[in-house]
Amino acid sequence: MQRKDFISLNQIFSEGHKVLVRGILLFGAFSLMLAGLVFIFPTFIGVLVAIFLLLTGLITLIAGFHFWQLEKEKIAMKNPLILSLNQTPSVIAILIIISKLFAS
Repeated sequence: MQRKDFISLNQIFSEGHKVLVRGILLFGAFSLMLAGLVFIFPTFIGVLVAIFLLLTGLITLIAGFHFWQLEKEKIAMKNPLILSLNQTPSVIAILIIISKLFAS
């Protein structure tokens, strides 16, 4: 490696400082703008709360659905025959019964 490949700590901290200051300034500007809009349009805060609750509910439902699908995939991975067949409850029940018959 050449010497120019290494980044000094001063460069790393100065870049992090720039990002931190820029983020704080953008947050402050956004907060002032939002406060101005709330004072101009008082019902705006109700709309913001409603949008926040709607988005939170949708994100939670989507995450729950994905976790539910992961659990179904994990159960299917335990028995490789289930993975290759259609995953209807009747097929799964038949496969469990057959596997118990051959196991004993």
